[in-house]
Amino acid sequence: MTMASSKIILEGPREERTLDQARAGIPMNAAQVRACIDEMEKHTKSKSARAALARSAIRIGRITDDGKDVYREYLARLGA
Repeated sequence: MTMASSKIILEGPREERTLDQARAGIPMNAAQVRACIDEMEKHTKSKSARAALARSAIRIGRITDDGKDVYREYLARLGA
């Protein structure tokens, strides 16, 4: 994981989540979570809002255990 211009960039593969996957209730995997975090970093300026979104995703999201680990790592990097 590296930081470039105060943006957190997670190392590892990315995979876009499809609407069909979401509708079918398929849990997000780690690669999809990384892609989601990239979008969060791009569009959500508030650090506290990004942390709140990540915590919510861990608590109530349909995410695999390895995906939740990616969110936990992201929260640690945020200092949240």
